[in-house]
Amino acid sequence: GRFAVTVYLDRGCAEIFSSDGLRMLPIPDLPSDPTKRKLSVLSSRGLANPAFSAWRLKSIWLQM
Repeated sequence: GRFAVTVYLDRGCAEIFSSDGLRMLPIPDLPSDPTKRKLSVLSSRGLANPAFSAWRLKSIWLQM
């Protein structure tokens, strides 16, 4: 089967959604050092063909 995860990253926090938004994991404090901000995906069954897509979101602060 397939398992989809959506991750929203900000400068200071992250939110991880799965199960079509039914499960959510907030991460309120990210390391201030950008080189220490890493995301790993692990599975006890292994991943045969993982896929990753990323999009840059526009800032809401620049539109004011």
